Parts: sequence; C-alpha cells; structure tokens
Amino acid sequence: MTPGTEDDDRQLIDTARREPASQESRAAASELLRRHQRQVYVWCFRYTRDHERAIELAQDVLLSAYKSLGTFEGRSQFSSWLYT
Repeated sequence: MTPGTEDDDRQLIDTARREPASQESRAAASELLRRHQRQVYVWCFRYTRDHERAIELAQDVLLSAYKSLGTFEGRSQFSSWLYT
C-alpha cells in the first residue's frame, strides 16, 4: 500500500504520541508504519539489490522509527523524517 496523505499521517502521529503505552497509540503507530512499509522496502532494495537483506533492513528502519516516533517534531513530512 502506498503512504497515506500527510494529513492522515499527522493524525496517526498525534494519536500515537498521545499516550504511547495505550492500545490506541500502538495501533496508530502500527498503521502509520504499515502505510510506509512497502516504500521503505523498495528504498532498501534499491540500496542493497538483495531481497532478503532489503527485508531485514526495512524491518530495522521501521522498528527504529517506531522507537523514535516521539522525536518527530513535525517540521517536515513524516516520510522525509522516516527516510532520514
């Protein structure tokens, strides 16, 4: 699936950051990252040219993004932050 609109992403980010330990926050973060997982994989595949390595790298990227979601300041699009 392709990433959602930036407004949709921001709503999910706001929900995910509200109470990080809540089920609603975890669900919002999961949906946000799910929306971007294919594009992250494609980016990783272009970098590695290896399917298995790209899957592993994409998983690392998404896990890191999940753990660091609280540091997203909203000064850029979420996708820009994610690929940085």
